[in-house]
Amino acid sequence: MKPVKITLISGILLCFLTLASGHVLNITEKNIHSLLDKKKFLLVLVTKSKCTPCNRIFPKFWAASQSYNQDVIFGRMRSKALALKYKVDVFPTLGYFEAGKQVFTKFDGDITVDTIVDLIANKLGTDFAYVMKQYSTRLDSYNFHGIISSQGLKAMVLLYDNSDDYYNKFQELARIFKNDEEVAFLHLDVRAEPELRKEFVVVVFPTLYWVENGVNPTKKRYGGTIEKLEFMGFIEDYAGVSRAKDGTLPPKAGRIVDFDSLFADHIETIRNAKRMSELLVEAKDIAKNHKKNELADYYIYLLELIDHHGKVEAIQEERMTVLKALANTDETTWPRTVEYLTKRKNILTQLVDELGRALFKKNKYQSEFVNVQDIKPKREYVRKMAPVIGVGDEDDEEEEKVIEKPKIHRHEEL
Repeated sequence: MKPVKITLISGILLCFLTLASGHVLNITEKNIHSLLDKKKFLLVLVTKSKCTPCNRIFPKFWAASQSYNQDVIFGRMRSKALALKYKVDVFPTLGYFEAGKQVFTKFDGDITVDTIVDLIANKLGTDFAYVMKQYSTRLDSYNFHGIISSQGLKAMVLLYDNSDDYYNKFQELARIFKNDEEVAFLHLDVRAEPELRKEFVVVVFPTLYWVENGVNPTKKRYGGTIEKLEFMGFIEDYAGVSRAKDGTLPPKAGRIVDFDSLFADHIETIRNAKRMSELLVEAKDIAKNHKKNELADYYIYLLELIDHHGKVEAIQEERMTVLKALANTDETTWPRTVEYLTKRKNILTQLVDELGRALFKKNKYQSEFVNVQDIKPKREYVRKMAPVIGVGDEDDEEEEKVIEKPKIHRHEEL
């Protein structure tokens, strides 16, 4: 019985490794029909060449495939002819063929590991609650060069041999950034892929590498620790992605420093809604350095909104619209939609705060909504310390009421 037992254990181990590594097939005009003939649920990511968003979402798609073995087929479609045939003109697009059907159905939602798992569970009518979601993509000889060399990729790569504790920490960090396309998390088991370890100049494991395929491709060793705060600070600096320790978005998420500085330097122009055309020219110049950041367009939109209405109150109306949209979200709202609204809210909050500070600084003793003559300070006005409870008499309190500085509301103008 011993040989049988060993064979059984080996089979289970092989099955686990296959399950953990995942597999995404390349769908072409030649094999599409044979794949459909298998009569299995076929999940397809449609991409095109030189598409940075496509390259960035692909590792997430592959990571999702690692939770399945034979019940679902994952495929990537890069054929222009097939994209035309199935009427795909937006990239990347996620779609599927139900088992035994030839109809391609587009998925209208966020492409994340969570939404992919939920989609499969919904369409197969099976409880996939047991599925262990993986947010870091396993690199192997099949997918290594296709992922690592992708244009626009920004990724943290873990090279490990038998350090389970380090691996588990890395998986937790990948989970925190699961909804961010801007950064991918990849892991390479150097024991299973000895040839691939040669792609990195390292002899000590585990170790981390930062890979960035931009104008100047980068592949360098990460010299920090894997402790959350230090690691997440590095990701924020190099990928522009900001997260709190629990994975939620902090108040600075979505904000772009260059635009925040521009708004702060020209806050009076914005507050008075005058000479906005000149400010818009500057803003559009800054936007050229943030072409791949969709929120750069939102900053431009806010300036155009003020310019169009000729008053800064338009910002408060926009803020109320965003807050209302956020209040109406629920568990059925796509996660990236909620996060995009949150990032907009953060940008608006920062702008409103700047406007409030500008108003307070200009009118320390007055509001623009009252007549200056009505609140002109008396000559005998002397600034007093806040009264201490139980000290002083009633006459003093009455006198303070007369000469008390009017209250200033920070956002009164808006």
